[in-house]
Amino acid sequence: MADGMEKFTKMKVVTTKDYDLYCHYVAGLVGIGLSGLFAASGLEDPVIGENVETANHMGLFLQKTNIIRDFLEDHEDVNPDTGDRRVFWPKDIWGKYTDDLSNFTFGKNETLAVACLNDMVTNALQHLPYCIEYLSTISDRSNFLFCAIPQVMAAHTLCLCYANPDVFKGEIRKELGECRNIKPVKIRKGLSAKLMLDTVDMASVLDVFEDTVESIADRIAPTDPSAKSTMTMVQMCRDVIARGRGSLPSTQKICEGWKSEVTRSVKSIADTVVVPLIAILLVITGVFDVPQLMNLELTATANQPNSVFYLAMTAWNLSFYSFALFAMVWGAHQRNLKPLAMFHILMSFVEVGVLWMAAALGARQLLSETLPKLLAASCLVSCISKQSSMHHLTPSHPLKTNQIIKAVL
Repeated sequence: MADGMEKFTKMKVVTTKDYDLYCHYVAGLVGIGLSGLFAASGLEDPVIGENVETANHMGLFLQKTNIIRDFLEDHEDVNPDTGDRRVFWPKDIWGKYTDDLSNFTFGKNETLAVACLNDMVTNALQHLPYCIEYLSTISDRSNFLFCAIPQVMAAHTLCLCYANPDVFKGEIRKELGECRNIKPVKIRKGLSAKLMLDTVDMASVLDVFEDTVESIADRIAPTDPSAKSTMTMVQMCRDVIARGRGSLPSTQKICEGWKSEVTRSVKSIADTVVVPLIAILLVITGVFDVPQLMNLELTATANQPNSVFYLAMTAWNLSFYSFALFAMVWGAHQRNLKPLAMFHILMSFVEVGVLWMAAALGARQLLSETLPKLLAASCLVSCISKQSSMHHLTPSHPLKTNQIIKAVL
């Protein structure tokens, strides 16, 4: 890798072979190395480490997407000693549309610029079928997520770049020897979070790939110079996606689809109702339970539970609902909510048992008292578990993950 990168400090990317070779050195070798590690760990079949071609294509797909998206930032980064610009788009492609890439920067010659861009996206699409093949061979869940999430993000980014003149626009900031486009084309944080959460298995990956491919297909203009080639690549991706779906066991397709839909629906409901439900329970506790407690005698009667227990439960409910509402609305201390919610569920069952043994309430009244409390605590556990899974997927970027969570909430 080091030798290859050193080679391209002197060598320019002229042909598509040069382009593929550069991407191989900076990204393809990473995929090949990871495949070797997967196989050596014993978590994957040894053949994974031998499948060098598909691993290389995985790296090329990611790298080419980045190169396409970062065109302006790379082009405006000028070497102060030689005056050369960082250009990774192969002249074999851009040379069909202009004799100088500077003609495409900052909105100039937009029609030709977009035509060139679409040609570059078409070149990147050729690697997507190999990505599907590679991902379908990964069996360990952690390895699968590690590989699949960057691929679905890249697919969405590539889709966003297609026919998008904003790739050539932006705002360049140069400071401390770095050149950055502070307004690049990129997918929204909310979509990034959704992709991370929805990417759970091969079926979900195929769904994302199909969405991106069809989105590109819908925007292919008949007058685009590379329209025919793009349509050919789209059809090739469609065929591989269809074969990928067909290779899944029928029972797995049915069960995974049902389980995925149910899980998404439950989590969506939990996200929607948890804050209003906790607020209502807090109001009910403050308006009804506290006055009732103040009117209780110090000793229990035949149909009234022990006042000390009632006092403890009311104090706990007030504290828990207040803290949970504060944590969910302001996004603070949410890490502590899950154990508290689990404890609240336990205490709700204890309360049911005490009231039942004291014959203080009938069965129907017990259910109406307890079910809202259990529902609120369960929704909290669901919401916090979802956020914890995002932290697990990105352990090296906790701050960024927190920002994504806030954007989703």
